[in-house]
Amino acid sequence: MSKNKGADIKRYWEIDAFRGFVIMCMIIFHTFFVMVFFDIVWIDLWSGFFWWFPRFIAGSFIFIVGVSLTISYSRAKQKNTIKFKKFLIRGLKIMGIGFVITAVTFIGFFVLENLTGIKQLSKVVYFGILHCIGLSIIIGFFFIRFKFINLIIGLVILVFGFYINGMRFTFPWLFWLGFWPEGYSPIDYEPLLPWIGPMFLGLGFGNFVYKNGMRPFKMGELSTDLLSQFFKGLGFLGRHSLIIYLIHVPTLAGIIFAVNWIIGMF
Repeated sequence: MSKNKGADIKRYWEIDAFRGFVIMCMIIFHTFFVMVFFDIVWIDLWSGFFWWFPRFIAGSFIFIVGVSLTISYSRAKQKNTIKFKKFLIRGLKIMGIGFVITAVTFIGFFVLENLTGIKQLSKVVYFGILHCIGLSIIIGFFFIRFKFINLIIGLVILVFGFYINGMRFTFPWLFWLGFWPEGYSPIDYEPLLPWIGPMFLGLGFGNFVYKNGMRPFKMGELSTDLLSQFFKGLGFLGRHSLIIYLIHVPTLAGIIFAVNWIIGMF
């Protein structure tokens, strides 16, 4: 990409396309998740491929956050407009949406528990991926300058985080950090340990591949051929990832429930 006046506001299509690919993976996984939830199919979501698949998805989203932070920071630095307030507000906004999801899931599972008599409140999303991303953006601001050291930090966090995630604790107040409380089985749980680890890996990767917010390598722009259109489609999904994340589960649930109900009538 040439260093022109508008370069600092240009998006990199490969980042949007990768985010869009992860969005597609998320929709695929949650399709199976919803079918399991409605007892339409039985799949073990807690082992093998279906255990690793959502973790790849979550880690990829948070990794992209780290890469994007380095680009945003570098461009602000070039313009001498680096302000923590910008990153703070961005992080708090995403966390705020996460807490809306907390409220919605609490109300939903509270009603479901009272209707069915089956314990459901342990499924409430108290610290899901949006909480994690929001807080990671705020924390990440202070580590961008460490460049490649972030790769080491990220690996250490991943190893230690997955280690303590295999344990259960009797105290609940550090659940957001990664100390998983006994009896808690949420539908979405990405505590800082280990999930801030991919963000640090993204910081290290972004500082290397997109040094100073620029591509150090040549990559052609998308054209009109079929493959380019495919990547453009992924890019569209990537640019609208937040809204897709927010609406895709209730949309999938409504469609799958309706289809299953209609099939059951015949």
